[in-house]
Amino acid sequence: MEQQNSAVKQAYLNEFKGNLFEFSVGSYLARHYGLESQYLEELGPEFRKQLKAYERLLRSKDPELLKRIPLLAREVTSRICSHDRSVVKSIHLIGKVAGGKGHSSFGEGDIRIGCGESGERLLSIKLCKKNSFVNTKSGGIKSFIENYFATELALKLQAQIADTLSSSFFQLGAEFYQYYGLEGWNGEFDSAWDELSLPTLPGNLPAPLKKLIKEHYHRVIKEVYNAFLAIYQNDPVCFKKALGPLCGFSLENVEQVCLFHSEDKSGRYLLSSIKNMNYLDFQNALASVSLAPLKPKLSSFEILLGEMRLQIRVKPMNKFTQMAMKVNCSVRF
Repeated sequence: MEQQNSAVKQAYLNEFKGNLFEFSVGSYLARHYGLESQYLEELGPEFRKQLKAYERLLRSKDPELLKRIPLLAREVTSRICSHDRSVVKSIHLIGKVAGGKGHSSFGEGDIRIGCGESGERLLSIKLCKKNSFVNTKSGGIKSFIENYFATELALKLQAQIADTLSSSFFQLGAEFYQYYGLEGWNGEFDSAWDELSLPTLPGNLPAPLKKLIKEHYHRVIKEVYNAFLAIYQNDPVCFKKALGPLCGFSLENVEQVCLFHSEDKSGRYLLSSIKNMNYLDFQNALASVSLAPLKPKLSSFEILLGEMRLQIRVKPMNKFTQMAMKVNCSVRF
């Protein structure tokens, strides 16, 4: 329970950190273009009240981070504006906390820059630890392949993944019930498991069961890998087309801006590097695509695109005692 609570708290802290960082980048951009009052007015009092609550929480949990966010945001703004000669008419925060992220017309955008007749730019802003993977997409495993590839072959492959997930989960549960001397396994972790207060998170499992759950993940990712491989070999055009959304480029006017900060002996939240990639950069990376071999015992595999790697990983949707799993996509430069 303690580990679960810690994981939930960290997830909230990451969300608050991300929201404050997006807001700060938007503020510096608006200030740079003389649009700060318009930017703040559009957000409204309720939104600013919410940001204040995030600031209070971070001040109590990680005051160093709160202090560094504006400094890092200023660095990102400088990078964004350094080669931009467009006439900017408006700056809008459209991240999740502002109610815009996830809207189909904004794609992965967190900040929308209105450029008058020349259209608009959508910025996807990320604040990440140095050398880490950057999350781009996540979806339920039972519909992931058909959602992103949308072909008859994908439908067939999706059904095969569902069958493998079901049989693998049944095997996992039977092995877990046998380990604890429980009877009556019928395909779901029932009240007998709860009554004994047995683990529901992988980190709380004893070593023998951690090994078994990793084997379960590998059985499932192997089927996902086979699906990607089949599409890669049989329909390379469809395969490449799907990589755009999976890497965070659902729209052609999206630009990714990732700031990587230190988290080591050199200090915390010190600028390490800034990586920005637009749609054209991504298209160039697609010129050299390959599917790396699936490694034994892992719950993930990688797709290589030039200097970028797209990682596909499976993990429980919530607790491992539920069959539901999700596919997480992340990139590393």
